[in-house]
Amino acid sequence: MEFEVITRYIKQETARIRRPANAFMLYANHNRKKMAQTYPLESNKEISKRLGNSWKELDSVEKLHYYDLAKQVDMEHKRKYPGTLSTLK
Repeated sequence: MEFEVITRYIKQETARIRRPANAFMLYANHNRKKMAQTYPLESNKEISKRLGNSWKELDSVEKLHYYDLAKQVDMEHKRKYPGTLSTLK
């Protein structure tokens, strides 16, 4: 019984560590508020679609900024949480 409680606690603790954001997620998080202000009557689903389309239309130089940022976020995540599933890739 005690082992089961400890195992459940460990699973809950490790479940809270989220994967690092990828380049698109960093872009979307950076631009979501501005997009929502531009289209205040649209749902979050529609805003997400617009963000996806704008990401597709972004030129490679601008995308490179977010890819570099994603690499930095990933390296920081690996440093902060060694041994987690996302660091074993």
